[in-house]
Amino acid sequence: LLTFFKEIDIDISEAKGLFHLLDRDSSGVLDADEFLSGCLRLRGPARSLDLQLVMCELSEHRRYMKKICQTLNGMQVVEPKLSDGPPMQQQNQ
Repeated sequence: LLTFFKEIDIDISEAKGLFHLLDRDSSGVLDADEFLSGCLRLRGPARSLDLQLVMCELSEHRRYMKKICQTLNGMQVVEPKLSDGPPMQQQNQ
């Protein structure tokens, strides 16, 4: 694998990020199709890898924000009622 990474101009320290990029279905396992199609997307200088990593992270953040928005849209905002009189006092029992 070291030779392969050297051939496609990827530093070995970027292997973890590369794995996550290639693992498109987030299964934790790379099948041959994911590996080959991912490597073809990353041809060229290492800058391509950097861009792909940013795009992957952006996609993850977008999914996270969508979940937050869905949660917030499902919440009801309850506004306190204002009364004309003085605040209620608690009675000691």
